[in-house]
Amino acid sequence: MRDLRAVAQRRQRLIGDLRSRLNGRRAGVVAHAEIATCQRRHQQQAEE
Repeated sequence: MRDLRAVAQRRQRLIGDLRSRLNGRRAGVVAHAEIATCQRRHQQQAEE
């Protein structure tokens, strides 16, 4: 029984790690998009 519990905990930890990695990547993509839109906005203001 202890082995099964350890395996379940390890699996949950792996899933949590993968989930946080995916969330981090998604957050990075969002931040990158926000930076790009800000740069575009600054270029438009500079041209006007």
